[in-house]
Amino acid sequence: MPDADDGPVSESEQAELVQALRRHLADGRLDIEQFDVRVARVYGARTRAQARRALDDLPLLGVPSTRRRFRRRHGESAQVQPHWVATEELFRDPATGRVMRVWIDPTDGTRHYAQAEP
Repeated sequence: MPDADDGPVSESEQAELVQALRRHLADGRLDIEQFDVRVARVYGARTRAQARRALDDLPLLGVPSTRRRFRRRHGESAQVQPHWVATEELFRDPATGRVMRVWIDPTDGTRHYAQAEP
């Protein structure tokens, strides 16, 4: 199976990454020059992996505490988002017996679970 990180980066993925960079700028982790360089890196990237490198040395952003999250069993996601990064972590859901893969959202560090491909 080809690595999803090798796929082309979409405009919506670029927008999400730039939004994360804006939060880092607002929180004082980047100055405006660093922000500009990283935004250029996102928009100049050909693949998802290249675009995500703009966030490499920045801490993961927390999920706002005012946001209430509703989950399926074990945090199961309905659909894997293209910008999520697959981990090697697999587990068997004890309720359904399905093998699940763990995915990380690089923009905020949240973990998501989706059925692993057979």
